[in-house]
Amino acid sequence: MDQPTSRTPVRLLSGSGMLLDGIARGEFRVAVTFAGQGVGWIDDLAELDRALPSVRRLVDAADATLVELGAERAFAWSGHLPSGWPLARWVRDPAARPATHALAGTVVSQPGIFLAQVARWVWLVEQGFGAAFAAGHVVALTGHSQGVMAALLAAESPRGNIAPERLQAYVRAMAWQALSMAQSAGPHGVRTDAASPMAAVAGPDLATLEALVARATHGFTGAARPVVALHNTRTRHVASGPVTALRAVHAALETTAKREADLRKQGRLGGRPLQFTWEWLDVGAPFHGPAMADGLTAMLAQATRDGFSIPLNTLCVPVLSPATARPYATDEVVGEVLADEFVRPVRWSATVAALAALADVVLDLGPGDGVAKLAAANLRGSGRRVVPLGTSEGRRLLLDRAGPGPLPDDWSEARPRLVRRADHSIGVANRFTAATGQPPVLLPGMTPTTSDAPIVAAAANAGFWSELAGGGQPTENILRLRLDELTGLLEPGRGFIFNALFLDPWLWDLQIRRGLLVKARAAGVPIDGITVSAGIPEVADAVRWVRQWQAAGIRHIAFKPGTLAQIEQVCRIARELADVTLFAHVEGGKAGGHHSWEDLD
Repeated sequence: MDQPTSRTPVRLLSGSGMLLDGIARGEFRVAVTFAGQGVGWIDDLAELDRALPSVRRLVDAADATLVELGAERAFAWSGHLPSGWPLARWVRDPAARPATHALAGTVVSQPGIFLAQVARWVWLVEQGFGAAFAAGHVVALTGHSQGVMAALLAAESPRGNIAPERLQAYVRAMAWQALSMAQSAGPHGVRTDAASPMAAVAGPDLATLEALVARATHGFTGAARPVVALHNTRTRHVASGPVTALRAVHAALETTAKREADLRKQGRLGGRPLQFTWEWLDVGAPFHGPAMADGLTAMLAQATRDGFSIPLNTLCVPVLSPATARPYATDEVVGEVLADEFVRPVRWSATVAALAALADVVLDLGPGDGVAKLAAANLRGSGRRVVPLGTSEGRRLLLDRAGPGPLPDDWSEARPRLVRRADHSIGVANRFTAATGQPPVLLPGMTPTTSDAPIVAAAANAGFWSELAGGGQPTENILRLRLDELTGLLEPGRGFIFNALFLDPWLWDLQIRRGLLVKARAAGVPIDGITVSAGIPEVADAVRWVRQWQAAGIRHIAFKPGTLAQIEQVCRIARELADVTLFAHVEGGKAGGHHSWEDLD
């Protein structure tokens, strides 16, 4: 099996015709993903069972296996199958289904989710996706948590022709895996009221959350040790562990958030105080953590007894591990896959980033669109499209003959790059250097540091964007003298930028409203630009001033937003001045910006 290599994907600015046809023609390279636990599955499976005879045959095969397993003592006496395991009847007769919580239980849901994913894969192939697979346009598959098992079977079955016996082997493995996980949890999986052994935490990044978990739960060891089990996005994670340990984590988050909020009010903390949300998940075990170690041992033994194997050479396309973000590479894949599903964390952010290096389009086969949304969040700004085929809208995007529309914005187009200059030295080029002809390094206006002429002249003469701090020019006489001094120090052809404080009504009136800078420019003072700092004007006022400045020959106009609201205001100004190149000097409080208390990371 060939290993995937990072490449520059084929990109179209807009879809022309059906997305599926474009994929088959090689206009897009595609990756396929599958969801993990905790998603509804039976309605999707029932829909596909009604629509496709091929799926109906697979449901019948799976049903035979599960009914047989349900009669075995290990399952029948487990307490996890109070209604037996008549899968086909549940799928085809909604009235016969057990309660929703029974269908969502680990032992029932894992094989059910897997079968729903396989059914969607068969549906996709029958729509014509097999041609893309055969032509090599499908570059990788993966799954979030248990979804990797569906990815592996799909990689074995590029034409969708899944032998019933092979499906039954996977279904049997999924059932034993689910039972092993449920039994491995033991007392660590006990729920208390709404609290469960897994909780979704949004807000802190991974390093912050892991440090807090370690600090708050240092007394919990072995199987009771909580971990950050799912790394879904940069600021969305799932903690896994006994309820008592997770309560300690929640308390530590609350304490830290309150302390940092108090410090912020006292003016002793810059940036953004810790903010978080906490949601107990509807699960019965602390998955992807040390509490699953005994279950992993049991499942490895069961796989050996059953002769269940996944040889690497049976995979027709690379399958990425959701724990390492790399393709499985051992000759026998089962051991690695089971470790990923039982005890290793799901590093979804890294896995999706690996897909983005290979593909233009990610097709997520669900069920649902939860994992597709996580993928889209991680791929924002990459120009990659995520299509959630677990939803009717996603299926419409795939099959609509009008085409799916333009690919999302690709922010990498603004990424700095290395260039070789005329003198053979290496420099950095980006939109700033293209617009100014200067290196992407600024001497910012800052009173009192850059209120005097010599330092501003030195930076300007060296070829840099150099700002004179308007805060140090409090009277008309001082301003005129400073401009004259600076003009005398500048080499021919050099200019400087004037940093004007919007928050200071006196200075703004003196320097801007009364037009002293415009008059100075008309008199020959080499004012190349104006940076508006410490606040952003209203849109109409900003547009009027920018037009006035440009008419006077002041080329470079910058705004220095320090809050999210100010960034949005600058964007509104830019939309009204679409013919003008504007600069935004984002000033976040975390980095020391003295006009911002917001963490703008």
